[in-house]
Amino acid sequence: MAAVNLQELRKRAGLTQGELARQLGVDASLLSRWERGEREPSFAQRMELARRLGVTVDYLAHGRLAAKFKFRAGRARDADGRRRIERAITEMEQQLHFIDEARTRANEPLRPFLLSVELRGQQVEAAATQIRDLLQLNRRVTFGELKQALTERNVFIFCWHLPAEMSGATYRGEFAAIFINARHDEERRLFTLAHEAAHLFCHLRSEDADRQTEVSIASNRDPLEKEANALAAELLMPAAEIQKYLDKAHGELKQPVLLDNAARFFNVSREAMFYRLTEFGLFNWSEKAAYFKKTGAKEAAPSVRVDDIADQVAPDFLRMGFALYIEGKISAGKLAEWLGCSRRKIDSYLSESDRKQEESGLLE
Repeated sequence: MAAVNLQELRKRAGLTQGELARQLGVDASLLSRWERGEREPSFAQRMELARRLGVTVDYLAHGRLAAKFKFRAGRARDADGRRRIERAITEMEQQLHFIDEARTRANEPLRPFLLSVELRGQQVEAAATQIRDLLQLNRRVTFGELKQALTERNVFIFCWHLPAEMSGATYRGEFAAIFINARHDEERRLFTLAHEAAHLFCHLRSEDADRQTEVSIASNRDPLEKEANALAAELLMPAAEIQKYLDKAHGELKQPVLLDNAARFFNVSREAMFYRLTEFGLFNWSEKAAYFKKTGAKEAAPSVRVDDIADQVAPDFLRMGFALYIEGKISAGKLAEWLGCSRRKIDSYLSESDRKQEESGLLE
C-alpha cells in the first residue's frame, strides 16, 4: 500500500471530505474509509482522485516515500498564496517518488548524502569553514560551483518555478534533494542554496529520523531558519573577508551603488549584503526602508515547474530518465511528467538530443 497520505493531499487541495466526495460522486463515508486505509478505490476512482488532488495516479497508488514538507510561515498569507505553496509542496513530495521510481527502474543503488556538521557548541564561523572544506569550495562561491559541489555529493538539485513566498526546500532521507526557486535572480538563488545546504548539513542529520524535511519561507522567524541564514551568510560572506573589504573601502558603503559593488564582489544580493553588514555595525535596521522598496505584485500559479530542462533538472535524475526513455522503459509523456515540463518541451528536447547525436556521429 502506498505511503501517500490521502487526507493530507485533500487538505492541501483545499477540499473538505464532503466536497471531494461530491466531486467524485461517492459517499463521504467511503472517502473517509479510503483515507483511513480501510478500503481501496477502484482504478477509475483513483484516476479521478489523482486529477482532483493534482498528482499522478502512479504516485497515489505506489508512492513509497512518506516525506512531509511543511512550512513555518512568519505571518498569515492570503488564500491564493497559501494554495500556491500547498500545491508546490505536494509536487515536491511527488518528485521524491519520481526519483525513487527512476532509481528503481534503472536498477541503480541508493546514494545517500553522508556528510554532517555538528553545530551545537561550535561557532558559526567554524561550522561554515567545515562545510566549505567538505565541499572544497573557493573563498568566494558562485551558484554554479555550490550546485556542482552538492551534486557531486549525491544531492538532487531542482530549480523550479515556485511561489514567490517560497525560496527553497530540502529533503534528507534515503537520498537528499534540494528545491530552489528559479524565479529568483541568481544572487538570491545562491543564498537560498547555501541556506538549504546548512539545513542539510546541520539540521537534517541521519539520526534525526523524525525531521527529514525543511522548507524555507520568506520572513520566517523560526530559530532553525535564523541559524541556516547565519551559516549561509558566513559561507558566502566570511567575516574575515568582509572585514578585509571594509578596511579597503574605509567603511564607505552607505551609497547604494557602493553597496551593490560589495554585493557583486561576494556574488550575493544587495539585501543579503545589507543584512550581513548590519552585523558589522555599518547599517542599522531602521535604514532598511531607504534601500529596499516593497513590491505588491501578485503572481499566477505556474502551469509547469520547468521550462529549461538542462538548467532546472537535477543532472543525475535527468540522466536516469533519459536513459530509461532511450531503452524504451518509459514513454515521452512519462518523462515529461517526471521532469515537470510540458510534453511540447520534452519533444523539443528529445529532438535536439537526436540532432546532436547525429552531428556527433558525422564528426567521428
